Amino acid sequence: MSVSADELRRVAEGPRPDEEPTGQLVAADVHCDGDAAAKLARCREVMAVVLAHSDGEWVSDEQWRELLPAWFVEASAPDPTPEETQELMARRAAMAPDERRAFDAERSQRWSVGAFVSNFDPEERTWYWWSAEVINDDRFRIQLIAEDWPAPVGALDWLLRAVGGREIDIDMAY
Repeated sequence: MSVSADELRRVAEGPRPDEEPTGQLVAADVHCDGDAAAKLARCREVMAVVLAHSDGEWVSDEQWRELLPAWFVEASAPDPTPEETQELMARRAAMAPDERRAFDAERSQRWSVGAFVSNFDPEERTWYWWSAEVINDDRFRIQLIAEDWPAPVGALDWLLRAVGGREIDIDMAY
């Protein structure tokens, strides 16, 4: 079984009783305004699509927009054109450090579909879904296996905000 097939199974069912994580456990605690079970189900829905299509030939950003749930695509920022990306980077480079931090914070609020899925490139990934649970109606937790900590978990953070997470704390599980 491939790594993505194991991870896909854990997204759907959780780890097997005899299964042990192979890296550092990281917990993502998500506070939301009710219906935590439905929000976690949406996370699983997106992860299932990404993982099901991450083995083999990588699909285009347009194909990702067709494969991913419509609610997620609609919540995501539009993918910038190459020209828009160059213009944004030039604008950012000309900014003072304080302006750049504010610009980065504003730009990080919503991710595009292309930016999101690029973080699941099998060659680049450093974290993997381990388990998830609903704590109560306003809170759920996802545990990850990270090859190293800190790990680049911005894509997960965006997914958690897209499903309705309002407070998100991602840190090593103790």
